[in-house]
Amino acid sequence: MWLWRLVFSTFTILLVLLLFSAPYVTPGTASYYVSILSLVLILVGLVASGFLAAIDWDPF
Repeated sequence: MWLWRLVFSTFTILLVLLLFSAPYVTPGTASYYVSILSLVLILVGLVASGFLAAIDWDPF
């Protein structure tokens, strides 16, 4: 379904933006831990939306 592909694409864009900002984050700071948490959430969202797109689940 197009919805899950759109969600997957959005998560992919967020992951790319996060990876571009990674060199500028200093380890041990609050922004470092926020970026790690964001990375985990984005990866979980990517896996979930990829799975839902693969099985073509229609929530409506």
